[in-house]
Parts: sequence; structure tokens; C-alpha cells
Amino acid sequence: MNVLQVLAVGLKSEGFGGLVVPGECGCLADDLAPGGCLCDGCEPGYAHRHSQRPDEWIVSTKKDGVSDKDIERVIAECG
Repeated sequence: MNVLQVLAVGLKSEGFGGLVVPGECGCLADDLAPGGCLCDGCEPGYAHRHSQRPDEWIVSTKKDGVSDKDIERVIAECG
């Protein structure tokens, strides 16, 4: 098991869905740091999937209250 796998297990066991650097990026626990971008700014976050397009997602520090419109806005801002 490597460090990213240990981190993923820990995130999931605590109820998190991934990591997020607010306003910059996020990654899912099943695919941590896909671009090798793990940094000190990463925080545990909650994964939110679009209800109509589950392949569209964000990771947020907010556990609840993230709507499809919020997801669409964040994805548009990052695009």
C-alpha cells in the first residue's frame, strides 16, 4: 500500500470523499492527486455529484447544501 492509498482509506473512514484546495482544485479519494499535485493546501472534503450527470462532480469543504447549480458554477469557473 502506498501513501496515497493510505490517505484514501483514512479519508473514506472519516466520511470524506476526497481532497480540496478551496477555489483551486479537488480530487476524489479513489483518484487522489491525479496530476501529482498533493500539497500543504489540501483539505479533506466532501464529494458532490450532479444529480443528472453523475460524471460531473466537485469536492467541497461543505458537507451539505451543494446543489446541481453550485456544481455547474464551479465546473464552469474551472473550465
